Order: sequence, then C-alpha cells, then structure tokens
Amino acid sequence: LQKMPQKDIRAMLLRDLSIKPYQVDTIITTSMATYSRSLTLLQLEDNPEQRLIYQGPMDSKTRPVCIRMLKENGLTQSQVESKYPGALRDGGGFNCRHQWVALSPKTQNRDIQQKAKVAYQGMQDKAKKKGRAFKVPKTLEEYYG
Repeated sequence: LQKMPQKDIRAMLLRDLSIKPYQVDTIITTSMATYSRSLTLLQLEDNPEQRLIYQGPMDSKTRPVCIRMLKENGLTQSQVESKYPGALRDGGGFNCRHQWVALSPKTQNRDIQQKAKVAYQGMQDKAKKKGRAFKVPKTLEEYYG
C-alpha cells in the first residue's frame, strides 16, 4: 500500500470490501490526513514548544470543533493536547481537511481566524437565543473517550 496511488487503493477497497464508494473515500482521506498529522507529531518531538496554528478552510463544511480550533492563535503541543485532546492526530474527525502546523507569518491567516471567532460567537448566540445551554464542540477523543 505504501507506494500505491490513491486511485489504486480506492479500486482495491471497492473490489475487496463490501462498503460503499463514499465510505472508501472517507477511509482513504482520513487515513492520509492522519498520516500527515502523525508526521507533525514526530517533528514536535524535537521542538515541543513550537507554536502551532490550526490551518485549513473555513466554509459551510467546517465542523464546530474545527471552528473552535481555527480561532486559536499559536498554541504549543501540550496546550493543544490539553484544550483539544487527540486533535493533533485526529483533527476535527473523519474527513477533516485541517491540520496543526508550525506558526509562522506564512501559515497565520488572520482572516480565517477572525471568521472562526465570529462563527463561534454566532453558535453561542444561537444557543442562547433558543434558550439552550451552549455545548462546547468536542474532539473525537473527548466524544468517544
């Protein structure tokens, strides 16, 4: 599998397993993202105090937990693990398009960060308006752990 193109892995899974095409795509996408995030974790072993920022799109598909993490600005590995258990490995969950990357002028996107802050506040306001307590979005580890 290591050197197989993604399309060949997809074809193999569709042929050999009784799962639907969209499920195969989710398995592949999530596995590739988890692998990429595991490389970030390996890099952090040499520099655990490296400041990280959550990077990726902010759109209609963005999960509430990802919005919560997108609004953050420069956390260390221990801070990320404390606030968002498992997120360095899992991101926001299956099919997540985000990842934690080293904070730098190139990686920091204040526009997305501001949009995330506004969206997160909107989620809190919506709950309040409906007379409900706001439920803080959880990572996979928090939810299933």
